[in-house]
Order: sequence, then structure tokens, then C-alpha cells
Amino acid sequence: MIKIFKIASVLLIAVLIFLLACSKKKPSEPEPSKYKWTILGYFDGNNSQDQTNEGDSYVIKDLQELEQIDSTEEVQVLVMLGSFKTDGNCKYYHVKPDSSEEVLDLGKKDMSDYTTLRDFIGYGVHNYPAEHYMLIINDHGRGWKGVCSDTINGAGNWMSLPNLSSALSGFKFDIILFYTPSMATAEVAYQIRDKAEYMIASQFNCYPENILGSSGWLSYLTDSPSINARLFARIVTEEIYNASTKHVHSVLIHLPKISKVVTDISNLGRDLIDSTGSYWTEVWEAWEASHQYDIVDSAFVDLQEFARQIREKTNLSLVIRDDAEDLDSSVNKAVILQYKRPNYPKIGGISIHLPWNQDSFDSSSYAQLDFVTIGWHSFISTFIQSFSGNYAGALDIRSTPTGAKVFLNGVDTGYETNTIIGGLLPGKYRVKLVKSGCKDWSANKDVFARQTTWVSAVLDCP
Repeated sequence: MIKIFKIASVLLIAVLIFLLACSKKKPSEPEPSKYKWTILGYFDGNNSQDQTNEGDSYVIKDLQELEQIDSTEEVQVLVMLGSFKTDGNCKYYHVKPDSSEEVLDLGKKDMSDYTTLRDFIGYGVHNYPAEHYMLIINDHGRGWKGVCSDTINGAGNWMSLPNLSSALSGFKFDIILFYTPSMATAEVAYQIRDKAEYMIASQFNCYPENILGSSGWLSYLTDSPSINARLFARIVTEEIYNASTKHVHSVLIHLPKISKVVTDISNLGRDLIDSTGSYWTEVWEAWEASHQYDIVDSAFVDLQEFARQIREKTNLSLVIRDDAEDLDSSVNKAVILQYKRPNYPKIGGISIHLPWNQDSFDSSSYAQLDFVTIGWHSFISTFIQSFSGNYAGALDIRSTPTGAKVFLNGVDTGYETNTIIGGLLPGKYRVKLVKSGCKDWSANKDVFARQTTWVSAVLDCP
């Protein structure tokens, strides 16, 4: 009996020792050490616009500018680059002083495909974890119509805003810099409102000289890697402006405040539909004073200037003018910092789509944006109807022979003769007709409000 008891005791002790050993937690793998900042640069040069006048690549020059940094372990820079000069071949580069280490060769990749951007961001976040992240989108932009064109691997497609939003899903950036034309719009900011704290962009059609300004802002960051995101975003905005002798437009937007801007846009659009009455001339005048600045698409207006022009129209209802005042105020609060181009002192930093004719309004694509939920889409339609019926002019263009492509002010309208093009702003137009086998024909024609101007051309077709 004693022997059995001893055996049982030994077994019990062994079981207890085993259970205690199993209950001990295995040492967890150490968290990967985080850097202070990781800069992710998506440099899409896969189009013919990537060539400078000297035949160099803009995006390659931007990468070389990033290489002029001081070495630091607390700031990491990863760039995905494809260019016209590399025939669309794309690589990931870990940027280091005076050189860049190639870390991944992807071959030909469509940089207008949002999954390409999503995969790049995922790779960067996984391999270079940081306390703060900045994303640079470096290419061409078309405001609400999208960003990042790829004519080499993507048949000239653009990454739409909904697709851009999908690429950014699951990530939160401190700063997103659109080093592209015309992305400082209410539609863009609202689409990515929960993807970043700050957005840096431009209302205009280019960053002249294509100077990224990183020799200034990146050097500052490597010297002071503990800088907070707000101050760093201000420095980036300023350095981009100062880097160019032409002083480009550069604006810093606080994205958490964009929802209030959009609410005020919604209120203004709704009340303009409901309460304008017979005073649409005042709305046209406000529009005309707000849209004339050099951007890719003249169907954009400066949002704050439009609101201020509306506010000054005393024939409009007090409700409408109060909406405009609210919008003016909310834009002021959302725009933290703005460096304006010379000769454009009135711009407020954020544009919005407001076309004057149906041909300029891609309603089905616009309806895919998050922005469509606020009702501005309905106001655009009402505005176009009122404008076309009361203020716009038309060109009746005929040719012998017919079937010539019609260009207005150098832009292919998509029409062929014989045709009538309506909804045109009053003013002077350069009409050009192009037909295969014939010499090009052109002439200047004036368009007048509520009138149709006749254009007749006999083409020289040897």
C-alpha cells in the first residue's frame, strides 16, 4: 500500500510539474522596432508626359532629389517608380544618401491599377513600420476624375477616386501629398477624408519645374525626426512653394474638417435650387467670377470665391447668403496653410466641380463618388439647365465635305461636322476642322449669349 502511495505521489508531482511548465507563456516574439517616419513615394511616370524638355524623366529626377538626404535610421524612404524612360518597368527603391537600393523588380505593372498602389503601401508598411507615415502620389491628376495615368501598361486609364480610396483602405496616413495637378478639390478631400490627417495638393494644372522640394523638407525631417505631423505638413507645403522660381500653388488641408465644408456645400446647393427664384443671373455672375483660373478643367470653380460672390448678391435670399457665409468660414478652417500663385490672390485653396454645359458633365462617373450623397450633383444639373437656357451660346459648324473633327481652342470636342455645339460660354473661340486627306481649316469665331454663330468651311482636299 505504501509502495502504491509513493508511486501515486510521484506521478502526481510529475503531472503538476508538466502542467506548470505548460502554463508558462512562451516568450512572445519582439515587436519589430518602429521608425519615426516612413515616406512612401508612388512615382508613376508611365506616360509621355514624364519627359522634361531635355528628355529626362521627371519622376527619376524627383527620386534623385530624395537621395540628397542625410542618413538617419529614424526616417525611411521607399519609392515605387515606373517611367517612360524605363519602358514601364517598375521597381521598389529603398532611398539612401546619394543612391537608391533596388529592393524589388516588378517588371511591367499598370500604375493606374489601384491594386498596384495598395500592394506597394502594404509592402512599405510591413517592411518599414513607423510611428508616422507620409504618402506621395507623384504623377498627373484630374481632380474628381482621378489620378495616375498609365499609357504604357494601362491603356491610358486613370485611377478613379473610388479606386484610390480602395487602395488606401486599411491604412491611415499622417500626410498624403498629391504631387500632381488639380487635386485640391472638395471631391478628392471628401473621398479620402478618413485615410489621412492632412492633405497637401494644388488647385492648378502643374507644379512648374517639377521640383518636389524634398531637399528642404526631407532634410528638416532627418534633422528633427520627432517633429509632429502638423508642423511637418506645414514645412512640406512651404518648401514645395519655395523650391520653384515660379512659386506654385500649394495648399494644406486638415481632412477632419472637410465634412463640415461638405455639409455647407450641401446646404448651399439645396437652397440655391429651392430659393434662387428668378435670380439665376446672379448665380451665373458668381460662377463666372470664380472659375477663371488656370486648371486642367475649366468646369471647376474656386469654392471659397464662389461662396463669397454668392454672399454679395443682395437679390438672392438671406438663407442662400447665410449658407454662403457658413461655407466661406468652413473653408477657412479646413485650409490650414496656402501659398498662392501670383495674380490669383482670391483663391481659397479648394476647388469644386461646377460645369456650365452638359458636355462638360460626366454625370454617371460623378455619381460614383462619395460626394454624390450630399446633393451637389442635383445642383449641377439645375445650374446647367438654367445656364443653357438663358446665358449660353452655340456654334453651328458645317463643312464641305462633312465628317471633319471639330476642335475648339485646341481641344477635341468629340464632334464631327455637320454639328451644333451648344452650352458654350460667350467669348472668342478658335475653331479648327481636321479631316484625313484634307488640309486643316481654322478660324476665330465669337459666341454670344442666347445666340447661335454660323461657321461654314470649304475644306481643301487635294
